[in-house]
Amino acid sequence: MGRNILKSSLQNASFSIIFQILFRCITFVLNAFIIRTVGQEVLGIMNVRLLLLESTILFLSKEPIMKACLTDTKSHNWAQVINQIWLSVPITAILSLGLVYVWINVLSPTDEIYISQYRLGCYAIALSCIVEQVTQSVVLVAQSFCFVKLKVVFETIYIVSRTLIFVYLVVKSPNEAINAFSVAQIASAVILCFLYYGFFFWYIDRLNVIKSGKTSGAKKTIFSDMNDFPFTSINDFFPGVMENYERVLNKDLCVLTISFGKQSVIKQSAVHVRHCQ
Repeated sequence: MGRNILKSSLQNASFSIIFQILFRCITFVLNAFIIRTVGQEVLGIMNVRLLLLESTILFLSKEPIMKACLTDTKSHNWAQVINQIWLSVPITAILSLGLVYVWINVLSPTDEIYISQYRLGCYAIALSCIVEQVTQSVVLVAQSFCFVKLKVVFETIYIVSRTLIFVYLVVKSPNEAINAFSVAQIASAVILCFLYYGFFFWYIDRLNVIKSGKTSGAKKTIFSDMNDFPFTSINDFFPGVMENYERVLNKDLCVLTISFGKQSVIKQSAVHVRHCQ
């Protein structure tokens, strides 16, 4: 792998800081807009209940597998890794069923006028989390092969599109703010999914042409040092497609995932305790 890992790590750290600043600014402006337009109670339902549900689902289902799959990427059997990362989809679905039930039936109820919107919001969060997990195989490859700027650009588009969709719908129907939040969550997750898969559909096609020697070296830029890129089709990002002469799953990755999963449960439990205090 000829890519400069140190340089990519520094770029990733720098872009992450910039992205976090941008995200905080957008969140501040959006919260001010929500309070001014629909009130603090709706803001509380969205920011405390629904976003906490989202963070809980994603943290417990995505973080352990993603961390495990990002360790020692040079020695990966990518067929096994793709199979492993796709486990996050059924795990997310199962977690969502349990957590949505808790959020709707166990936690203290919201005001009567918001109950139907709140329930829809819980289901929408679960669906958006599942859509986001469908994207994780491509996100993993992007991180492993140092597509640093790509992640920043797509995450920015994701945040901006979610904000614009939400604001547009709230301006049209202020009384349906939680429904607007639900639509924005699902729509932005779908947009992010299409962005990643669309990019790699184009990228793999161009990379195959370059590897075949049918184009000049002047056009190679982001295609440089990619001789170890194992994917030859967009279908390779789906489980069971790549050639694999070993086990379906890597035993060491599974053990590592379970270890990270235990840590995630402890950390998320601490977050919920703080929210309850």
